[in-house]
Amino acid sequence: MKIEIFPANIGDSFLISYGENLTKHILIDGGYKETYSNFLKKRLCEIAECEQTLELIIVTHIDQDHISGILKLIEENGDLSNRNIIEIKEIWHNSYKHLCEDYIKEIAENSSEEKIIEDIIATGTSLFLNEEGNISGYHGSMLASYIYEYKYNWNTKFNGNAILADNLPEIIIDDELKIIVLSPMYENLKKLKNEWERHLRSRKIDFKFGKGNKVNNAFEFFFLKKEFEIEEEVACAYADIIEVDKFKFPKEDTSKTNASSIAIILESKNNKFLFLGDSIPSIILKNLKKLKEEKNYLLDFDVIKIAHHGSLKNMSNELLEIIEGKNWIFTGNGSANKPSKFLVEYILEKKKDKFKKLIFNYQLDWLDTIKEKEKEYNCKIIENNQENSISLLLESEKDDFR
Repeated sequence: MKIEIFPANIGDSFLISYGENLTKHILIDGGYKETYSNFLKKRLCEIAECEQTLELIIVTHIDQDHISGILKLIEENGDLSNRNIIEIKEIWHNSYKHLCEDYIKEIAENSSEEKIIEDIIATGTSLFLNEEGNISGYHGSMLASYIYEYKYNWNTKFNGNAILADNLPEIIIDDELKIIVLSPMYENLKKLKNEWERHLRSRKIDFKFGKGNKVNNAFEFFFLKKEFEIEEEVACAYADIIEVDKFKFPKEDTSKTNASSIAIILESKNNKFLFLGDSIPSIILKNLKKLKEEKNYLLDFDVIKIAHHGSLKNMSNELLEIIEGKNWIFTGNGSANKPSKFLVEYILEKKKDKFKKLIFNYQLDWLDTIKEKEKEYNCKIIENNQENSISLLLESEKDDFR
């Protein structure tokens, strides 16, 4: 298997290639629009020129830094039957469509409810204004609408329903790849729905709920507006010796969108990848323990993609206790203190007994101080020069960078 990690500012975007001669591909998140324009589009065109396809796109959750590049890709790719860039066999994406099963009717035209929905859309589109002050190609439509309009296969491995981890589903993509879903749980998506509906009731107490593309668009725009949280570094972050047994992680992330993040295990014949998206550590811990106890699953991974760009609030000591990894991926350009320097040092100290590689998709000011301790930490630090993606090729016995 091969993983390409794209520079995505404070976001995520990964291309996984697998199978004989690495001719099958999965895209996990698309970063920002610039991630797509500067890196991802060119790579997908190369794949298409070789008459290869995307077996699957996974959009982990509706944050700008994960969804915006995918939105631009689907917009430019156009209709499934007359695609402009690449064939996409399936998309995994949880939208309001999957949460509004209680509502049979579409929201009434020309009603006060429709006006509120249209106002939310109009406000949300301001996120995509270009330098001339125009909407940058989005025209008030979001990913759910594009998937529906362009007739893409949407969550078909889940019979068109929401992607949930409640029963730890094992999804067979083909004879060379399996995916185990670890997050989100049904209760997480329900909380997301409740927050949305509380907002609508705050606009109109007796809001009459319904469904439809406009509602899907407004739902996604509403959650895209949230601001990034600045990570507070702990006082002992730059200590020479980290007392891992005494340190307590801060209270875990309370973001409802992050709790709704899709987290998975990708498993081929030779490799296992743990992709944590922006997920919440307590959810992942619970489900990994369940896998281990019920199926005697070995929690030793070739690649671990750290959750939420290396935020302290999305990792826990208990979770680190039960997982092992050969390659640890940290995304983020340093904005909002992500990745956290302390979390990196903590993991290195905690996992001192095994050699590992830590991969960063940006050069960070404090990485030089970590590199000085590579021998002490029994590790190798890999960082990107921001000009291209950084690639990790994994084989059954070794890995290598290109």
